[in-house]
Amino acid sequence: MELSNPTDNNEARPAKQIFILSGQSNMAGRGGVDRHTKQWDGVVPPESSPDGSKIIRLNAHLHWEEAREPLHHDIDTKKTCGVGPGMSFANAVKERVGVIGLVPCAVGGTAIKEWARGAHLYENMVKRAKAAVHGGGEIKAVLWYQGRAIRRRERMWSPTRRAWRRSFATCEQI
Repeated sequence: MELSNPTDNNEARPAKQIFILSGQSNMAGRGGVDRHTKQWDGVVPPESSPDGSKIIRLNAHLHWEEAREPLHHDIDTKKTCGVGPGMSFANAVKERVGVIGLVPCAVGGTAIKEWARGAHLYENMVKRAKAAVHGGGEIKAVLWYQGRAIRRRERMWSPTRRAWRRSFATCEQI
């Protein structure tokens, strides 16, 4: 169900409160994915149920559509996506926030340096964020959820963390 293109100028559309969903596998959603078969079981918990009137997502083609699990299926395409935290977050805050625009950007198994300013994943996130606000709305937060990849490379994390924080602290280019 496609709702709109971010380049459409539709004055009647309510303002979206935009949340960027970024990070690694935990944000991309691996809930319900069998470790052995790599298949998603299709089970969506009630707190992650879709609400097309309040929760939408920006798909890989930069079009708004009804948000439903798996949110990152067309973003993190090299792994099977399942349930992540994005929909449960949106459902928890929708009554206070209004229309929520989720912008999936997470990719599992990536190194933190791939999210630094100038790197592909960071630049793609910025491109998607700009497209999200183009048609109206305001970025309220970047929600970052780390996967396990950083744990395996803990020695690299400390110096990289400072550069990563600077990149995200200066997202004014969006």
